[in-house]
Formats: sequence, structure tokens, C-alpha cells
Amino acid sequence: MKESEVLHLAKIIREDLAEKGLSPAFAKLYSQHTRLNAGQAGLAGWRYSEAYDRLHDAMRLIAIAFMERDTKGENWQNGLRRAGELLEWLSHSELNPEELSIQLLASASYQIAGYPARALGLLNQTTLFNEPSRILYFLLRADFRSLFNEIRRYWELRLQESNQSNDRITWEDNATSNKQLQEWITDETIRALGILCTTFRWGDKSRLENAIKKLNAIAKVMLHGKDPYSWLLAKLCAEVVSVYVQTSMRSILSEVIENVDDEGNQTIERYLRQAYQNSKALAWPSQIRGINEVKSQNSFALCTPTGSGKTIVAEVAILQSLFRKKNGWSPSWVLPGKITQLTPNRRGVNESISQCWRFLSK
Repeated sequence: MKESEVLHLAKIIREDLAEKGLSPAFAKLYSQHTRLNAGQAGLAGWRYSEAYDRLHDAMRLIAIAFMERDTKGENWQNGLRRAGELLEWLSHSELNPEELSIQLLASASYQIAGYPARALGLLNQTTLFNEPSRILYFLLRADFRSLFNEIRRYWELRLQESNQSNDRITWEDNATSNKQLQEWITDETIRALGILCTTFRWGDKSRLENAIKKLNAIAKVMLHGKDPYSWLLAKLCAEVVSVYVQTSMRSILSEVIENVDDEGNQTIERYLRQAYQNSKALAWPSQIRGINEVKSQNSFALCTPTGSGKTIVAEVAILQSLFRKKNGWSPSWVLPGKITQLTPNRRGVNESISQCWRFLSK
């Protein structure tokens, strides 16, 4: 079959599964999930095998989404969004008796599809178990400060273990080799995530490209394992990291930094480090649109729901206005601009003023 025919078939499958409303099978899963979450008895007609069928549908949608994305296809994120929904509905313990990391898979799908709020809402319901799961949990929450602390804890434990055993992979037997190989894969993954944290905290990008390559290489290694879900989680996490790099506040504000003076550069650097501390190192889709309009220096209206990050857009506008590079000579006592912010209450204004003043006063 030609590549064009494969892509056409993929588009048909994505439209059928993700863009034509819920099919009867998907609606049945949603009803089962809703009833179980409410503490009610499940559907009388529900069959155990249906959960595996829907899991297979989610995996098909994820594979199709990446195929369409890599060939510059349109609407590929719709498939990932629907995959995230299916995985979320499958995450109830009664629908996931094997305790697969389905909530993490769903959250990763939402992040890549451009729905970080959905990912965060689902993760707020997630129960954490072992150390690697906690690390992936904070990664998918984009909470890099907590992620860094978890990575530090992991290495402290590994250091204690390495003092009591040989770190080298000895290939003595299958059981020992498999365990050592899994530890090596986990170590390399966490090393790459540590580089991601330092990049977002201090802006050092010198090793970031290699770290992303390593995560993608690890996903390919996991493809040859016996557990397809571990491979999928590794693949999705590598993709999530790439999305984070593109949507990081450092990346989004790079053009703003170029157009402010030296004092503005220092102030924005403090602003970015504070954003890292407050788990706001990434820009959400609505914020990216607003900041892009701020950079154009044109008038615009940003209308988004409460809690979607309008305050950050206002703060960026204030910082850009205060420290914009001067074209030609102007007296040092002339202020570069005036800022007016209107909100339904004083809280929003006070929040922006106090936030900006914190950086201006340092």
C-alpha cells in the first residue's frame, strides 16, 4: 500500500473515532466509567473484554496522530484528545485490573494534544506508588521544582544501592540482566529529565538537545520489550518533553528578551526563575496567543475563562512596556509607558502589581 493511501486510511479512522461524536462502544465505556466513579453498579451488559478493545482503540489513535503529525497532517491532535478521553475512562480500578499506568498515559496524551488543564485535573486524582511513577507524575504536571526534588531523592537511594552492589551489567542470566537493563534505562531517563529541570530553572540549553534524543532513543529500546504499555508511556513522555521545550516561558519570551534593555533582561530572568519555583514554567495555549499579541505591540482583547492565565499575559505586557529598548535619545526621567489594568475586583490588580514589583525591587 502506498504512503498516500496509508495516510488517507489513517485520516478516515481518526475522523471516525475522534470527530463524529461518541460511537456506541465509546459511549458505553463512558457510561460504565461514570457509574463506577459514582459508586453505582456497572452496566449489566458490560463485558471484561470491552476494556481491552477500547485500550486498543486508544493505542491506534495515538499511532495515527503521530503518523499524521510527522507528515504535516491537519487535526492530528484531535486523535490524541480522544485517546486521552478513552484512557481516562479506562483508568478506574475496576476497568484496569492489571494496574497499568493508564492515568499517566491519558495525562500525557492530553498534554501533547494541547489540553494541559485536562491533564492536571486527571493527575489530581492519581494515586502514586513507586519512585519512577512519582517522577513521571511530576513531569506530566509540569511541576519541575517537585520533579527535581524527586530526581534528587532517586539518586540518593541509587547511591546507597551502588555502595552495596556492582553497577555494571554483568549479563549473568536473563533475570539478572533484565533487572539491570531496566535500572539502566530508568537511570538514563532520569538523567535526561534532570537536564530538562536545569534548563527550565537556569536557561542552560547546552545539553538539552542530547537529552531529548536520549529520551527518544530509550522509547525505541522499550519498543522491543514484552510490555507495549511501557513503550507507549516512554514514547509519550519523550513527546511531552518536546512539547514542554516549545511551550516553555523561556522559549515564548525569547523575543521579548531581545527587545528589552539590560535591566529588563535581568528582571525577566528573575521572573522566569520565580515562575519555575511557582510551577508556572510553561505557557498554556491561551497564554501563548496573548503573549504573541503582546510581542506584536498591537492592541488586542484576550477573552479566556477564569484561571486560564490572563494575569501572566498582563505581567509580560507590563515588563515589556517598562523595559523596552529606547530608539534614540530620551531623558532618563521619562517613564517608558503607562499601564492600566481593569478587573472585576481588586485582587487581580493587586496580584499583578505585587508580582511585578517583586522583580523591580530586587
